[in-house]
Amino acid sequence: MNENSQSQSQLPIYTNSVSVRISMYDFTLDVGYTDDGTTQDMLTRIAMSPQHFKAMVKMLGANLQAYERVYGEISTAENTDVLKMMEQAYEAEKGTLING
Repeated sequence: MNENSQSQSQLPIYTNSVSVRISMYDFTLDVGYTDDGTTQDMLTRIAMSPQHFKAMVKMLGANLQAYERVYGEISTAENTDVLKMMEQAYEAEKGTLING
């Protein structure tokens, strides 16, 4: 890999949309960006084992708690409709698909 392509792969990306799919053997996250809330441009796909996913969720939760201790609670009030939609999708698919 040349230096230019390596530095490009390390650039941060902004995402406001993540779809999660599960199977018996892995979790797949489609990370993307949406302007209108309906159409997602997928930027990258991340697949990992259930064990790795669970460890990542635990790490993210700990980091979220640390963030809120320092900066205050993150309000999700403006996302109430989105959260309800996610819960409905989860129930409809029995845990096989959650979009956020």
